[in-house]
Amino acid sequence: MANNEEDKEKRLTEEADLQAEESKDEESEGETKTISGYALKFGEPSKDLGGFVEVITPEALKEVDFSNCFLLYDHDYSKPLASVKNDTLKLEVDETGLHFEATLNDTTYAKDVYENVSTGVVDAMSFGFELGIDSFDEDKEGTVTRSIKNIKKRT
Repeated sequence: MANNEEDKEKRLTEEADLQAEESKDEESEGETKTISGYALKFGEPSKDLGGFVEVITPEALKEVDFSNCFLLYDHDYSKPLASVKNDTLKLEVDETGLHFEATLNDTTYAKDVYENVSTGVVDAMSFGFELGIDSFDEDKEGTVTRSIKNIKKRT
């Protein structure tokens, strides 16, 4: 994704269904560490974001170009964990949300991420996005919900 921090919003996916798996790599004779889960889930209300909660609609991802996406450590572009371009990050939009599977590189921070996910210390993740279209609605109880209907196409 493009690195335009001014327009980027960040959100936490608490129930990310994170999993870690280690397997033998036949080519390098080493071990491959992968993590997978949901970067975002459709229709799940966020925590209170200052007077409103937020949900992402399934339509929000229809125009997003995922061809240049990265899995980053702490949203830091100097600490990439995986990338779509080099085929270490696979993304799939399904009925639940945006599912990812990442083959982690061999850096110390990637090893730390793997260890924290595999031991359950980390069970959530966050994602960055640029807002396209949203709307606000208030229910009878006074809860204001922001619906993210479109995330800007990323190149």
